[in-house]
Amino acid sequence: MSTRSADVMFLLGAGASVEAEIPMSMTMIGDIESLLRTNPDWQEHLDLYHHVKSAIHYSAGLKGTFGLEVSAAADEGTTFAP
Repeated sequence: MSTRSADVMFLLGAGASVEAEIPMSMTMIGDIESLLRTNPDWQEHLDLYHHVKSAIHYSAGLKGTFGLEVSAAADEGTTFAP
């Protein structure tokens, strides 16, 4: 798999935006995962999504964070990179 800078998208959320009716990152992630499963236009991004998600979980695991804790930390804006 190769990517170009125009192919990369970052999803940022801080929770404080919820009052402005901007969904929390876990809600946005759920929406994206739904689109990846159901919308043919999104299918080409499935490998990239799996790559990014697995990198986040791998990085969190190196710091002793696993499972749902990774998702909760993502909603809080925790960074797992060393």
